[in-house]
Amino acid sequence: MKAINISSLRKIEYKKAIIFLCGFFSTMPIIALPIFGRYISLFSVFFLIEMAFLVKDILAFKKVQLGFYIKKYLLWLFIAMISSCCGLVISLKYPELRITFSYIPKILIYIVFAISWKATTPIDENNNALCRGLLYGCIINMIWGIVDASGWYIAQVSISNNVFSGYMIANKLNYIGLPQASGLYRTGGLNYDPAHLGFLCPFLTLYSLKTKKYKLVLLSFGGLLASASTTGFVCSGLIVFIWMIKNHLSNKRKQAKSTTKKIVACTVFVVSIIIVVIVFRASIVKVVSKAVNLFYDRVTTTYLNQSDDFERAGGPRADFIRYLPEAVCKVGPFMFFGTGLGTSSYGYTHTEYVAQALGKKQDAIYDIENTYLAYLLDTGILGFGLFFYFMIKAFSFFKKKCKYKGASLTDYISYAGIVAMLLSFLFYHYILFAPQMLLLVVALTQADGNDSFDEMVKIYN
Repeated sequence: MKAINISSLRKIEYKKAIIFLCGFFSTMPIIALPIFGRYISLFSVFFLIEMAFLVKDILAFKKVQLGFYIKKYLLWLFIAMISSCCGLVISLKYPELRITFSYIPKILIYIVFAISWKATTPIDENNNALCRGLLYGCIINMIWGIVDASGWYIAQVSISNNVFSGYMIANKLNYIGLPQASGLYRTGGLNYDPAHLGFLCPFLTLYSLKTKKYKLVLLSFGGLLASASTTGFVCSGLIVFIWMIKNHLSNKRKQAKSTTKKIVACTVFVVSIIIVVIVFRASIVKVVSKAVNLFYDRVTTTYLNQSDDFERAGGPRADFIRYLPEAVCKVGPFMFFGTGLGTSSYGYTHTEYVAQALGKKQDAIYDIENTYLAYLLDTGILGFGLFFYFMIKAFSFFKKKCKYKGASLTDYISYAGIVAMLLSFLFYHYILFAPQMLLLVVALTQADGNDSFDEMVKIYN
């Protein structure tokens, strides 16, 4: 027998811990270290440490087998790089597009990360460690968001704004937790933008339903109430609605029998809800009424364009879609490669045009808040088509894989992440959002780890 190398085992466990923490802190950028008047997120610290390990490891390999999915992903990032260069050219006319420059080093880092991550061994264990970190980070975000919102409703105190006041000042943020005029409070969890829970909530919801961890579904909806995210609300609602229909049809086919234990559990749950509603009915009605009014107001002003002030109307998002053909014509030949990843060129450079077409007042640029339209204008037809292609392929792969008992934690998390992205991209502008970028690399390397679905079926059967 070969002697066990204790130092090698410790090194492997140390690397896994770094990978876990990298995924964990990617969901909470406001957890940061104050250094010389600036705040450096712990995610950046652990990500750079992980990158150092990856680059060191990749130098030991003569050749890296990238695989089908990662090749498509890297090609998309390459197109994003070209589009960013186009954005720098157009910035001579539109100064707002100079922000494109800040995305070039980020794209380069993710290109190096994807290649070096694919070369790591054992890839399955590394994917598992990163996924666990992302999942636990997501859960902590929900808990913090609920605590933060509860502090506001109980004592009118924004815990996030007080705890992270130094971070807010250093980064010139007006708020992290946002009190609404209606009396509601919007928290971003351990993020500076409540809309980021719009991705984390549906992600956790779908993962919980697929793995039958229903307590996490309640935690996810607690995060939704705390953030008041319309993106999260719509996406999570769609996921639950589709799951209920599929579950109903499945149970109907199987003719599942109700046991006494299930009946008792359901009865206790229903009675408990009724008691809570009776005792706290005044507070519940008040909070629910405010929540309904907030969502109604945000939907109507953002999508239905009821305000005469263009900026206050939230864009409006529906009209950005409506005037997309005009925007495409205005971008012209740059539609081939796009005008810069992350700038949401349609929202920035064409806000004035759309505002004039609508006869609205426009005092500032506005983000389009739709990732698909942003990628279409930012990475062009080639970039958008490639991105949508490998996302749908990955969705199809994990949808099939998660039907088998042999599906791993990484498979379930990858599936939940892909679906949450596909849905939330319709309602918010996520560009190079760390949890999504890490999840994409994990999902695509996981998919590349199986030669074909037929081989996978043989293995799991």
